[in-house]
Amino acid sequence: MNLYKIESDYIALANAIIDQDGEVTENQELALQITNEALQTKGIAYSYLIKSLEYDNEILDAEIKRLQSMKKTRTNLTDRLKYTLKDAMILFGISELKTATLKVNFRKSESVEVNEEIIDKKWCREKITYTPDKKAIKEAIEQGVEVVGASISYNQNLTIK
Repeated sequence: MNLYKIESDYIALANAIIDQDGEVTENQELALQITNEALQTKGIAYSYLIKSLEYDNEILDAEIKRLQSMKKTRTNLTDRLKYTLKDAMILFGISELKTATLKVNFRKSESVEVNEEIIDKKWCREKITYTPDKKAIKEAIEQGVEVVGASISYNQNLTIK
């Protein structure tokens, strides 16, 4: 029985007891105990699985960090080698290196270099962004100010230790 089934059985049982004006039969009492025991068992099993998955995620995070570090090292080496090769080709006046499977040459490109401190503002685009100040909004609501479009929600966060 999964947690959804336990929950739906419990709701059905609770509704049946409500329909009986709160009177609990022996069978219902037994069903309540079984539902509680099943929830305890399933809840503990779920919690162990959650802890196991969190541990797996920690291992995966460490592996991702290790792989990102390896990638960064290789990217830096690639950039350094390209820079060295480019400088050497320029120094010796070589515009192309070619083999049966590889071709290294220069291609021309253009880019616009801009000094943002001195460029006339007519050549700039205005960029304005607004971000809600959640701390100020929370303080205002707590002081009784009505903030349209905002409210404080109270959550129950599951903690597994």
